[in-house]
Amino acid sequence: MLNKGARTYIEIIQEVIDIIVVASSGVVADGSRGEEWSEESTEPLTLARIESMLTGPMEYHVQLADDREHPCLLGTWDSFPFVIEIPEGHEGWLLVSGDWEEAAPASQRDEIAASVNDWNRDKFFPTVGVIDTPIGPLVRASTLIETDPVDMDSDHKFLNAVAI
Repeated sequence: MLNKGARTYIEIIQEVIDIIVVASSGVVADGSRGEEWSEESTEPLTLARIESMLTGPMEYHVQLADDREHPCLLGTWDSFPFVIEIPEGHEGWLLVSGDWEEAAPASQRDEIAASVNDWNRDKFFPTVGVIDTPIGPLVRASTLIETDPVDMDSDHKFLNAVAI
């Protein structure tokens, strides 16, 4: 049920997260690391840095929505809308979420909810949920990634590595 289109919605979420991980790691488009990069040096992850990586070498299209109370990046991959943001008041974390492009018929809500529950029971990430809207249920996948390596203890490093 969570498969809509040639690539599954979950595969697209994974791709978006992989791109962000590359943007935060200092790896450049060809897979090498920049000349200034070292294991001891990291740069803070910012929306501007993510936007630069996505729109530059990776040639994705995102829009910085900084006209809101809380800025975020908006993008569409294979017709699925995504939001990439640093949650307000939670520096060092990155939230990536995406929705189905269209709501499903209300009659399919129970079947969708069962598929979502199966996914969340069997998979560590991303977290998937059903969002009830006036036009029918949507599926939203989201993941929260800790991006501040200085503050992570070894358990968090392991969980972050597993999630990525």
